[in-house]
Amino acid sequence: MDIHATKIELVKLLLETSEISTLQKVKDILKDKQSVEYDLTPEQNSILEERVAKYEKGELEFSTWEAIEKKFND
Repeated sequence: MDIHATKIELVKLLLETSEISTLQKVKDILKDKQSVEYDLTPEQNSILEERVAKYEKGELEFSTWEAIEKKFND
């Protein structure tokens, strides 16, 4: 599921709920996440931007945990 579809799903769930406590919890979570800041050096930021771009283009390869364990245990 891509991020856009996930956001739409969350919006639908939020619109359907009538529990104020649930809405407050979601609001608190989102506020906490948005307030997190990291101090990256320009070099670290550049590396991060390159990797995000590769991820978005589908140019990164991923492995399962099982594949990694097998690689190091063989």
